[in-house]
Amino acid sequence: MTKLALATIFLTLLAASTYGFNLASDNPDTLIGSNSKSYVLNGISLDLTLKQVKKLVKKNDSMRLVKDKYNKNLYHIYSDIDEGSKNIAAISLLWENTREEMINISIFPEYKGKLNYNFERSLTLDAVNNRSFITKFFGNESRREVTLDLPELEMKHTSIYYDDIGVKVVFRQTSKGNSVVLGLYRTK
Repeated sequence: MTKLALATIFLTLLAASTYGFNLASDNPDTLIGSNSKSYVLNGISLDLTLKQVKKLVKKNDSMRLVKDKYNKNLYHIYSDIDEGSKNIAAISLLWENTREEMINISIFPEYKGKLNYNFERSLTLDAVNNRSFITKFFGNESRREVTLDLPELEMKHTSIYYDDIGVKVVFRQTSKGNSVVLGLYRTK
């Protein structure tokens, strides 16, 4: 690796640890050395309370925040920028009962086109199949587990965790096709 490449990686990691990454505008080569607590998407980050998110979404005409019918701690953001996405959640936000700060942000494939290149690429099958991209962007996986398996519905979700950076990639397999969800979670 050249000195220039090492210097670029060092400065990227320094910027990430100091300022974090904006998933819509930043395009880092790697997330290694950063942490999801410092990532921002449309002003939303893991350190926000529900009250703060409600204020933020209220100011943005292209987003709607909707409470989940079954889980009182789960909210969905619908992005009305594209006509076809009005009834499909683009982002989900989860809080714990005992915590004020968010514990998980899930970004769905419907949000593609609103993220910068490498973050958008994380919503494609490259995040599951392209070993070179995975290792360079996320690092080594910490663990992998099947988080949903419904053979009778031909549906299976496999979550791949990168605990060092607080990121998970969920590979969703269904009879209608495969897709990827990018998750940001609070690390201990």
